[in-house]
Amino acid sequence: MKKLFLLFILAFLPLLASADAVKIDGIYYDLNTETKEAKVTKNPNYYSGEVSIPDKVTYESVDYSVTSIGGSAFYKCRGLTSVTIPNSVTSIGNYAFAGCSLTSVTIPNGVTSIGRCAFVGCSSLTSVTIPNGVTSIGDYAFQDCNMLTTITIPHSVTTIGEGAFDGCDNIKLVFPKRTIHVEKAGTLSDLIGGVTGELTLTGEINGEDFAVIRVMGGESSYDNDFDPKHNNKNGSRLSVLDMSGVKIVKGGAYIKKRIDGRGYAEAVLAEDDVIPAGVFEGCKYLTSISIPSGLKSIGAYALDGTAWYENQPDGLVYIGNILYTYKGEMPENTHIEIKEGTVGIANMAFGGQSSLSSITIPNSVKHIGCYDVEENDTGAFIMLSGGGRAGFYGSYVFSGCTGLTSIVSEIETPFSISGDVFYNISSDAKLIVPKGMKGSYLATDGWKEFSNIIEVVDGDANGDEEVNQQDVNDVESFILGERPAVFVRSAADMNGDEKIDVVDIVLMQNNINPK
Repeated sequence: MKKLFLLFILAFLPLLASADAVKIDGIYYDLNTETKEAKVTKNPNYYSGEVSIPDKVTYESVDYSVTSIGGSAFYKCRGLTSVTIPNSVTSIGNYAFAGCSLTSVTIPNGVTSIGRCAFVGCSSLTSVTIPNGVTSIGDYAFQDCNMLTTITIPHSVTTIGEGAFDGCDNIKLVFPKRTIHVEKAGTLSDLIGGVTGELTLTGEINGEDFAVIRVMGGESSYDNDFDPKHNNKNGSRLSVLDMSGVKIVKGGAYIKKRIDGRGYAEAVLAEDDVIPAGVFEGCKYLTSISIPSGLKSIGAYALDGTAWYENQPDGLVYIGNILYTYKGEMPENTHIEIKEGTVGIANMAFGGQSSLSSITIPNSVKHIGCYDVEENDTGAFIMLSGGGRAGFYGSYVFSGCTGLTSIVSEIETPFSISGDVFYNISSDAKLIVPKGMKGSYLATDGWKEFSNIIEVVDGDANGDEEVNQQDVNDVESFILGERPAVFVRSAADMNGDEKIDVVDIVLMQNNINPK
């Protein structure tokens, strides 16, 4: 529909030539007798060949500075081979070169704005140089310039209009890199300064700042009538986001939309040191994300739909020291051992994975799920395309894992977790905990709901509460690289050297068959 509209407009552009234009040395100008400025305008017979625009012209003994290229000035000039634009020009008007046959153009340093559809349909254009000084590139400015391969966007650009490079199928846009220190959380929108491709942040950020990043990454956060500054999609294509030096603090709505006439539903960041639900969902440009070292956990679907996530292989997906999710279809009777060093497990990490049979959680884990989002007082919530909803408290890390029968927790000092972490798993699921810690687990929220908690017993490598030849076989399999259905590492480490080897097998065998 947009392209049809543009074609309709283009069909009538020849009718828009100025009736008062004067011709000087083969070029037509509109002259402003008050400001003594000249604007290049249409040639009724079209420009062709090489056109060199001077920085000033003289008409009836009066000098005029050439400051702009008017709308449609070179529209459909199919015989135009080159144009030289002087530094005196500060603006290139709407449709200025639409549909012309230029192969390259250098925009001079004086230009600050490139108009709507300025070069639309220039199918022979292979090279464009945009100087540092241009602040805005209009809607559809280079649409369907399908021979363009690379354009470097300078730091000065603050706004790139809608569809500015649509149809440029072979183009690589090189955006500026910016490093920004956010002294006060919630002020990133005032600090950005221009379009960005790579962003390094330090300081403190909250939900308001995530809203800005979300838009820069290619996803809308707010209804237009709530806060227009967040919906001003300034054309950034944020591909690299480095948050390793920031502190995330609670507060600030990162999504706000009108819901079914009930008022606005807000997704408000509710806890420090978490990345909230759905915050980057659909940010198609984001290919690289670095998270803060002090991050506790990540909300449901927070990274789904990003280029980073799409590039991850199937299986366990980690970002930094956080286990984000399991990607792809999980095979039947899957047994997972979360890698040592993992600090947090994201909300909904294994939600609905009915093929998960057993899981081992290392002692390094300090956070399982998080309280990341809170509702506003309308009681409305925001659906996320991943199937969850923002504006609703819930971890659901293992929710719906109906095949989960064994959880091996190596956590030596249990911490409270939400009651929904293991929501809707089998009531017979076995929780295997470190030696001497059953009482602590029974006294800790989120764990005490298990009806079948057993402590590690030396030699009981498979957690079946018996020490027998099957345990020896399982240790042998583990050493050979085969993952037993349930494997309790601390029970298999008979000599406590934090290694599983043949010494443990000998000690275990001696335990079963004492001499």
